[in-house]
Amino acid sequence: MTSRIKTAFAVLPLAVAGLVAIPVISWSETVVVGTTPDPHRHTLASYAVDGAQGPSTEPPVEGALAQDGTPAPDPTREVATAVDTPKLPTDEFRVAGVTWDAGSVEGEVLTYVRTREESGWTDWYRLDDVSDDGPDPGTREAAKARAGTAPLIVGPSDAVQVKVATSDGDAPADVQVDLLDLGSTTTKEAKPLAAAEAATPMPTIRSRATWGADERIRDKSAPDYGKVQGAVVHHTAGSNSYTQAEVPSVIRAIYAYHVKALKWRDIGYNVVVDKWGRAWEGRWGGLTRNVVGAHALNNNTTTFGVSVLGNFESAAASSAVVETVSRVIAWKFSLNHVVPTGTRTFTTNRGKKVVKPKIVGHRDVGQTACPGRNLYAKMGTIRTRVNAVMKNSGLKPTITASAVPTTYTVGGNRTDVAVGVTAAGRVPTGSVQIFDTQRGDVLGETTLDAAGEASIKLPKLMYAGARRLAVLYSGDAAVAWGQSGTFVVSVVRAATTTSATYDKTSVTSGDQVTARVTVNGANVKPRGTVTILSGSTVMGRATVAMSSTGDFSTATVRLRRDLAAGTHRLVARYDGHYAIAPSSATSAATLAVAKGRSALSASYVGVPRWRAQPVLRVRAAANGQHPTGTVVVREGGRVVGQKALSGGYADVRLPANRTKRRTVTVSYGGSANLHAAPTISKAATIHKAKLKVSRKLSAKKVKRGKKVVLRVKATAPGYSRITGRVSVYRGGKVLRSAKMTKKLNNKVTIRIPTSRKGTQKLRVQIDPNGYVLPYRSKTLTLKVR
Repeated sequence: MTSRIKTAFAVLPLAVAGLVAIPVISWSETVVVGTTPDPHRHTLASYAVDGAQGPSTEPPVEGALAQDGTPAPDPTREVATAVDTPKLPTDEFRVAGVTWDAGSVEGEVLTYVRTREESGWTDWYRLDDVSDDGPDPGTREAAKARAGTAPLIVGPSDAVQVKVATSDGDAPADVQVDLLDLGSTTTKEAKPLAAAEAATPMPTIRSRATWGADERIRDKSAPDYGKVQGAVVHHTAGSNSYTQAEVPSVIRAIYAYHVKALKWRDIGYNVVVDKWGRAWEGRWGGLTRNVVGAHALNNNTTTFGVSVLGNFESAAASSAVVETVSRVIAWKFSLNHVVPTGTRTFTTNRGKKVVKPKIVGHRDVGQTACPGRNLYAKMGTIRTRVNAVMKNSGLKPTITASAVPTTYTVGGNRTDVAVGVTAAGRVPTGSVQIFDTQRGDVLGETTLDAAGEASIKLPKLMYAGARRLAVLYSGDAAVAWGQSGTFVVSVVRAATTTSATYDKTSVTSGDQVTARVTVNGANVKPRGTVTILSGSTVMGRATVAMSSTGDFSTATVRLRRDLAAGTHRLVARYDGHYAIAPSSATSAATLAVAKGRSALSASYVGVPRWRAQPVLRVRAAANGQHPTGTVVVREGGRVVGQKALSGGYADVRLPANRTKRRTVTVSYGGSANLHAAPTISKAATIHKAKLKVSRKLSAKKVKRGKKVVLRVKATAPGYSRITGRVSVYRGGKVLRSAKMTKKLNNKVTIRIPTSRKGTQKLRVQIDPNGYVLPYRSKTLTLKVR
């Protein structure tokens, strides 16, 4: 497969007052046109094994690698193998993935794939689930999408093997493996992408026509458009061995997998970068517009997705890759007037809100290792480089700020910041933000007026202290983004007063006491929590509810019920807020508490058996609380066990059962809150010991006449040796039997005859000596062929 790209350049100088001349590159090229491959689909329903091996936390494939080449993690919960294919010969392919009907399986789905390359079978790979990327929930695209894995890029392969494990062992509906080759390649002339107006120049980004996108297969409806507020960096994982000539074909294969296998409307990424630092247009709809991709679940509408072809868990990220990724993001941010510094709130694929820098790796918002540790290690460099490119592109702005008043008491007259932005030869346009440099918070934002000026009123609620603030300017088509020098506004917290009333003054420990707390604020509604204290002990806490009629808030606090007997001096305290001062009630209330009653109950955990050490579960109960302290168990007046209560319970292990009936007494001496409980007695009949047996055939499938043995091991709590007779039954009749003696160390080996072909259903029966229950096993299956 070969392709040749020819490029012609014409360089025209562009001069703007105050700017170094920036060359505008006009270029045309012979672009690659190729066939977009159809997936070779192999339906896997006929290879379903329905969890026959049973659930386990052990991985279905030992030694498998993650898609990025690191050791695959073990399952987070029990799974059972649902699909297990043999080695399937195929036509040659370079991309593999597994898909199934969305919503057809609950819980964890683990997918493992290996392929046969020229040098032999690859390692097993556990493929990433596309639940970490893909269309955002609730969109038209998500409604049509299939569930599945990310595509695995491999060397030329002609066979595949697949294992799928699920939480319940059931195979997902319509599960299939999708295999794609790289298609064929021709060339034709095409126009370059037009640059959009932005202070940061657009880097060279090869058009969709350049990589041979078949526009017939994508969704023909108008794309969804969002608002770019951040960027997410990815890698595609898989093979790093592709050549420069193969790049268009690899992108087409990913495009085909996203569209034809996963049923997305288009390729998921906005821009793709190869390992030589060449950028390629991704999703259709216009790079200068904010096309919503399918690359970071729950963040597609507000982010721009750039993916680098290759596996950067194992390969280093070159300076060319870092530079191109940085310049693409800088241009996109400049186009959308995004200030590159600071943070924003992202939503992870699990729905959790996280505050991160505006440029993140995929792993920051999803359960994935993407974009690989080596590229992720460059994220700080990428952020710094984006900042530098944007600052050094376009006219340099001069930003001024003036705050009045410079000391602000929360609830008083709010501070206004007058902002002005100037640049040589023009009046800047765009937006400005007030930025708290100590916390990274944006305190206000507005658009510059026709004179390049703006006024921003700071929020009513601000963090107290000397706040060091700055103005961030977004930049426009000719003026670079910029940041002013810092200025200080001193913030004083609003004052409050607190009062409380109580519904009781005298109680028994366990009774409920309720406090009604009111917090008044100075021109603010207090928010946060109130606490009731007895000395330094927290008696109760609640969140206040702001009043709709005045500058006060109230809370109903239910005090803890496990109160120690005695007299308590209760003080209500408002805990304060970053903008509102705390306060305590000026007077305390007195609460008298008497000891409460307690009671005991007890039961054995499981069946108490001969010679085993039984566990007696003791429960201590009291009104409104879990008793604390120690319970004591006696037998014949002698202490045989004791343990501290936890959550009102204590599991007390007793000496081994040596009589066929035993009676114990249980006592509880009380605590600072509770009186001692009446002593109770617990009688139990001791049952025969129960055998724990393992039995294993040396083989489950053998040829006729081959030797097969059954190994049996039996133990019982309290017995160092088990003796008796072990019998193997077939069809209700004894097939073989043997004595288990002390010398055999609880083990016996029985040879199973294999002279007849067919399936043998075998059972093991043990008739032990002593006060021990007989044992009869479930069926063991032996196939003789």
